[in-house]
Amino acid sequence: MLSTAYKLKIEDLVRGQYVRSPEGTEPSYLLTPWSQHIPRARVLGTVVDKFVRDDQGYATLRLDDGSETISLRAWRENVPELAGFKMG
Repeated sequence: MLSTAYKLKIEDLVRGQYVRSPEGTEPSYLLTPWSQHIPRARVLGTVVDKFVRDDQGYATLRLDDGSETISLRAWRENVPELAGFKMG
């Protein structure tokens, strides 16, 4: 069963602290600046930069939501998921 996904600003992700559960007994999570445990997040933003390597072995997007930017990366079989996005 998937955990609830919370809508967050990218700024909250960047300022949060990643917490790995001991020995993998529970899902890891992000601890936000206001002490909320976030196991999954949904973000919405604008693609401001995109790169896909010619051999489709690597791709990266830079996403901006007005509060901060974050880089998304994919390798090999996951590259098509990012390659389909357009700038703007």
